[in-house]
Amino acid sequence: MVQYGDRPAVVPDRIVQELKARCAGGPIELPRRKFIAGETVRVVGGPFRDFEGIFERDLSGSERVAILLAMLGADTRVVLPASMVGPAA
Repeated sequence: MVQYGDRPAVVPDRIVQELKARCAGGPIELPRRKFIAGETVRVVGGPFRDFEGIFERDLSGSERVAILLAMLGADTRVVLPASMVGPAA
């Protein structure tokens, strides 16, 4: 859905058709950005959304990652799906 603020936007049919044609082979999977140990990252989903932490490492085939979050005065290791971690702003 395309929207401006809290209102749906009207998208011309030709643009919708062009977008559909680009996705004819199914969903497009974008390559996940690789982080390096010690890099500051931001959680982009789930209960820790908008927390910043330190990337520790990829786990089990890179579908999960371990990051360190500062919580209650200590660094706590949290394991999350890789899709929930993005670059810090």
